[in-house]
Formats: sequence, C-alpha cells, structure tokens
Amino acid sequence: MARRAKKGEAEFLRQCRVLADRWGAIDPATIGMTSQAVGAFDERRAEAQAAFDAARRAQSALAAAMMRKRLAMAELRRDFGASTATIEAFAKATRDADVYVRARLDAPDKPGRRPAPPAPRLRRPRVLGYGPIELKFTP
Repeated sequence: MARRAKKGEAEFLRQCRVLADRWGAIDPATIGMTSQAVGAFDERRAEAQAAFDAARRAQSALAAAMMRKRLAMAELRRDFGASTATIEAFAKATRDADVYVRARLDAPDKPGRRPAPPAPRLRRPRVLGYGPIELKFTP
C-alpha cells in the first residue's frame, strides 16, 4: 500500500479504513505505534467518515430541495401569467380600468408607435472578377 494519502476524500477514507483495520489486527509495537495511537487513529477515521456521510446526505437533501424550489417557482410563474392574463381579459371585456386598481396590477401601457429602424449604411463596394460589383450593407 502506498505511503501517500489518496487525493479524493472518499479514496482517502477507504485507505484509512484499510490501514486502521490492518493496524488493529496486528501488534502495534511491531510498527512502532501504541495501541492508544492506533485506537485514536481509528476513532478519528470513524468521525471523519461520519462527517463525510452527513455532508453527502446534506448535499443530496440540498439538491432535492433546490429542484423542488425550481419546480415550485416555475409553476408559480405560470400561474401568475395565467392569472394576470385572465384579469387583463376581464378588464378588456368589461372596459373597466378600475379592475387593475382592484387587482393591484399596473395597467398595460398604451401601445405607441415603433421607431423607424436606422438607415442601412453601404460598406465599401467590391469588384468581382469580370465586372459584377458586390454591395454589402450594415444594418
């Protein structure tokens, strides 16, 4: 087994579990350790494993909660759009502008004239071979 610690947390925890099991199965004095040191190492490994597992569960719970929130917000946005469209249709059908006030919604703006688009600009003309000219415009 390698002397270096594994890079990933899960791999490192597995490495420590294997070592703790091995060191607990042999006489610690043969590897220069005490039984208290081996026991303390195994306790720290168990605490780290428990914290790792709790973090994974919390991470899964967070992902599930975020998905529920996204779905609930999307549903609420759809319902909001449908509700405001219904109110707007009722206001138009009854020709009652106070519907918006009672619903506490802003009345839609009156449609205005759209501005004319900017005039296109002619880029530099280019002669193509035997006489045709290419004209390009920038909108």
